[in-house]
Amino acid sequence: MNTPMISVVMPVYNGEKYLNEAIDSILHQTYTDFEFIILNDGSTDRTEEIILSYDDPRIVYVKNEENLQIVKTLNKGIALAKGKYIARMDADDISLPERFKKQVEFMEENPDIDVCGTWVKTIGYNVEQWQYPVGHEQIKSYLLFDSALAHPSVIFRSTVFEHINYEEAYNKAEDYALWVELSKEHTLHNLPLYLLQYRLHPGQTESTRQFEVANMVRKKMLNNLNCSLKTDQIKSFTNIVLGKAVEIDKMDDVFTVILEANNRTIFIDDKTLKIIIEEKFWHNLLINVKCNAKVFYKNGSILKKYSMRKYFKSFFKCIIGYKNDK
Repeated sequence: MNTPMISVVMPVYNGEKYLNEAIDSILHQTYTDFEFIILNDGSTDRTEEIILSYDDPRIVYVKNEENLQIVKTLNKGIALAKGKYIARMDADDISLPERFKKQVEFMEENPDIDVCGTWVKTIGYNVEQWQYPVGHEQIKSYLLFDSALAHPSVIFRSTVFEHINYEEAYNKAEDYALWVELSKEHTLHNLPLYLLQYRLHPGQTESTRQFEVANMVRKKMLNNLNCSLKTDQIKSFTNIVLGKAVEIDKMDDVFTVILEANNRTIFIDDKTLKIIIEEKFWHNLLINVKCNAKVFYKNGSILKKYSMRKYFKSFFKCIIGYKNDK
């Protein structure tokens, strides 16, 4: 085939259960100028049989004789890609029919954007709508706390991978680490459109290894701001990320250090970062209303500097919550 506009890279390991749905969702895209690189990463189930049952010239089948795992397999697929754009896909998800059309149109109209994800709707054991931050500065701000793009929804300019790859050191959070690295010199964006169905599996939770690696990535992001947190501040920051109640003065201390560091480096737009931090501040404040009702009396000066409007709104929420929690 001629050089395609898109190279779709989809690793699969023992994915027989949902593989047909994933493949069909790509082959039935309204935008058809793509090659579909399917990498069978040493599967021992019917994965190969299912892939070989398709007779479509756009499919490029690659078989790993042994299980290389996700990072090596992704890098292998990207190295084989010929397209102007590289699109990610997972073997248990579903791309909606106009996903590629919408993403290619957007990328062609916005040559300054290097990576474009989308919003997603979950399928499987739970149905939810996940709305990711849209603009580049919003995405960078959220990257301080967690991944801010849905990996299987993303399309890249292939030039992104001329000097960057997925890193094995961040296996289990390789996508999060990639966004943080790319945020230094590339522009990231999310389309506010639901173009992917992301499958949730029963009992699917973040493993200890995933959390440890994600913390490594958060540290990497803080380094981008040239921000160094002390041991007690790291503990508070981790609890903020986990959504645990943190004493208000400790939370304010962490956010003050981050804002001051960013003020020196200007890595993230200051106004945008303040908005995101304010959201995190009030969200965590209201997690434990019984405890924090007392905080409004003792630490009002700290609270007011974040938002007078939210100060009074949250004060009454805490009072009501405190009464109901007795």
